[in-house]
Amino acid sequence: TGTESLAATATPGATINWYDAVTDTLMGTGSPWVTPVIDATTTFNVAAEIPAIGSVIGAGASNSSSLQSPFNHTWGGTKSQFLIRASELTAAGFAAGDINTLGIMVVAAGIPYSEFNLNMGSTMDTALTTTFVTGLANVYYDPALTLSAGFYNFTLANAYNWDGASNVVIEFCWSNNNTGGTSAMVKVDATPFVAESYFRVDNQAPAVLCATATATGTYSYRPQFYLN
Repeated sequence: TGTESLAATATPGATINWYDAVTDTLMGTGSPWVTPVIDATTTFNVAAEIPAIGSVIGAGASNSSSLQSPFNHTWGGTKSQFLIRASELTAAGFAAGDINTLGIMVVAAGIPYSEFNLNMGSTMDTALTTTFVTGLANVYYDPALTLSAGFYNFTLANAYNWDGASNVVIEFCWSNNNTGGTSAMVKVDATPFVAESYFRVDNQAPAVLCATATATGTYSYRPQFYLN
């Protein structure tokens, strides 16, 4: 009965993590690691782990016009969808797996955005149209989103699992149910395909706006995104 000191070696840059072999609970980090008091033969698992590293999609070559921003507030509410092709994710070093964080480069923050919903999903379409992509899953919600300048990161409440082959659709939807106000500007890039579809309207409840199936128009522009 007592404690035991356990050691392991790993590739430089990796973190040595110790787990309960039954519950897979993280119990300690580093080497050597001292176990809790044990009084019977006990198995622990050890892993050399490297944190996932995110990538930026797009150079952020210019500041958005108000109409190119998903936080355009010329109207009282906006629904925007953006397309990232699987080939772009692969080129950025992504493989199939969970996306846990999504960031957008904000140049100038606007006012709070009511009933903000961030949804994600997949499509085999290589360009967006004036028909919104359906079947997206909600990954983030904020009843009163207030942005700040710089990469504004949304830590997804529900990670989006990318299958490694499909194109990814990112949807922003919110409505202040008014006639507009100050817009937030973001960094954007021109794309060689239609990468944005949008719908804007005044004085409409968020749930009604977000259920809209037909877009007002499209752009071959897309915000600079950070994905992790």
